[in-house]
Amino acid sequence: MKRNNGMLLFECFSCKKAIRPLHFFDGSIWCPDCKINLFKELNDRDVKAVESNEDFFALSQELFARYLCGGERAALKNAIAYCRKAAYNFDPYALLNLGYYYGLGYDESVHAETGRAFALLCFELARKYGPTDDADFTGLVDRNLAALQVPIKKVASSDKFYLNALLERMEAADKYVAPRVGVFSVKALGGQPDEEKKEMISLLTKLSSLATVYFLNPSITGRSKDPYTKVKAVNQFNNCLSGEGERWFAYKREGEYLKEYRKELVRAFKDEKELKENMAAISSVIGAAGNKGVDFSDQDIFICTFKGSIYHYYGVEEGKKDSDLDRLSGVYQKVQK
Repeated sequence: MKRNNGMLLFECFSCKKAIRPLHFFDGSIWCPDCKINLFKELNDRDVKAVESNEDFFALSQELFARYLCGGERAALKNAIAYCRKAAYNFDPYALLNLGYYYGLGYDESVHAETGRAFALLCFELARKYGPTDDADFTGLVDRNLAALQVPIKKVASSDKFYLNALLERMEAADKYVAPRVGVFSVKALGGQPDEEKKEMISLLTKLSSLATVYFLNPSITGRSKDPYTKVKAVNQFNNCLSGEGERWFAYKREGEYLKEYRKELVRAFKDEKELKENMAAISSVIGAAGNKGVDFSDQDIFICTFKGSIYHYYGVEEGKKDSDLDRLSGVYQKVQK
């Protein structure tokens, strides 16, 4: 989403300000000023679709068709953005499509295994605001809701593909959704061809030029005081990837924080020990679910400073000393499907 595109600004129902909404890793949309979940607010309203001078849904459909014909990622990104705008104006067909995009993982900034939680809300809102006398529409809503009950089919992407995609997203122009912190697993290189080993070590070394990379020592179990150790040099990655089995890494992208969130993010990452402990906790959840990795943007961490709102919306038990990273870890575990 273009930062200065006024067409995609939202007017918050609560504070009435024109805002650039914050996007959480599960697809939910938040107001940066009054700290509410915007789409959840639609549940509390009983209105019809808002008349608009711009047909955002039609534009979204046209852009999605362009993506299907040519595979343009920019067209897909904008199709979802305009669909989100139309959905926020109570358009039931846009709500249906938005749930479809998130349920099937079309938005690369939304985790497929958690985006389904927001997709469920979109389908429920589509039913609430949609035409009751349109059997085709209600049938689509019902079928999409039923599809969410089916477990996600795991797609085995290669380690090389995963790392290339991660590096590409880190270097993307839109830093609002670029990964800031995350964990992932790769296969150890024992027995693999030398050329494959060189490629993997090269990708991990490139990652270490953009981020601080930590290796989770497989001999350490539980919430150790220091479960991760920093790795950077080629020989260190070679040592980490020797033998067989899966190896887990965590990272924190370097570089300036977005100025809107700078103060909060500096505080969140001040304690490296806490970062390591939470990343270790998240990696155990990912491994148990059979996923390769997960990442979080500056927006994700900033939203986790909205203490009361986060706990209320996700039903996470509140702890008096919870940090922003504790909340992020707790929410991820709560919505993991």
